[in-house]
Amino acid sequence: MQKLLIFVFLTYCFQSFAHINSRTDGHAPIGVMADHSHKAGEWMVSYRVMDMSMEGLQDGTDDISTEELFDQTNFMMSPEKMKMIMHMAGIMYAPSDEWTFMVMLPYAEKSMDMSRKMQGDTLTSEVSGIGDITVSAMRTFFETEDERFLAALGLSLPTGSIDEEVNGNRVAYPMQSGAGTFRFKPSVTYSKYLEEFSYGAQASMNLGVNKNKYGYKKGDEIILNLWGAYLINDDVSASLRLEHRHRGAISGEDEELNRMMSPGNIAENHSGNRQSIYAGMNYMPKEILPGHRFAFEVGIPFRQDVNGPQMKNKYVFVLGWQKSWKE
Repeated sequence: MQKLLIFVFLTYCFQSFAHINSRTDGHAPIGVMADHSHKAGEWMVSYRVMDMSMEGLQDGTDDISTEELFDQTNFMMSPEKMKMIMHMAGIMYAPSDEWTFMVMLPYAEKSMDMSRKMQGDTLTSEVSGIGDITVSAMRTFFETEDERFLAALGLSLPTGSIDEEVNGNRVAYPMQSGAGTFRFKPSVTYSKYLEEFSYGAQASMNLGVNKNKYGYKKGDEIILNLWGAYLINDDVSASLRLEHRHRGAISGEDEELNRMMSPGNIAENHSGNRQSIYAGMNYMPKEILPGHRFAFEVGIPFRQDVNGPQMKNKYVFVLGWQKSWKE
């Protein structure tokens, strides 16, 4: 009898329910990746577009104007604005209740306005291309009708370019489409679901394996996310998310980049800590479009502490669509 009770208890704790993913807040806010799993035989396709804007300069927690940068340093150019539009297409498949696999394909369009000291004008650089494709495996360790815990291991492939040039000059590190090397992306995610409210947390890393062909490795990242969501009704949920992002300095350097040209050409000037707050909504029109989920998030930084002159984050806007079905 005791063994039977233990078996029933464990079966209850580790069985899979469709309840969580059928909730509008069953997925994390759209800006969080590798946050949920699927049941055996389920597929999901997704598309996200992210609009990220940066403007102005900062060193530590202090703002720096273009005039101050030119007066206090020997740089010939100063970044003024940077804009990135990132398109992300993804597909997920679960061969079993425990395992879900995912592939993400990014495409980025980037532009940067630079003030030129000698000419007294502004130069705009534009690049675009496919980024680094990520393949991931997610393992669901437990899932009940009101909570879920999973871990993921992603591998970023060096499919993005690190050879982008404008007017015959290689662009700075942030303007390149890829990292030029393999990178590991481990993460763990916990989610809890109440009657009208849910919350979750995720810790993730983005770790470079080795240096690329130009002798540098982009800095490692640690990202922590905390979020809560409220079910407005069966079809709509609203969310708030806090994100902490730590990025290490670039190891090595690209010798083709002139360190006297711009702060962005200096490998050490790409580390720091940034904290942001995001507000978003999920929408699942269950009666009209079953299986579809539409979502958006908008985020602004509330603290930035960076090493060396760097551009300041201004805002991030993410719009997404997801469609799931069972084979």
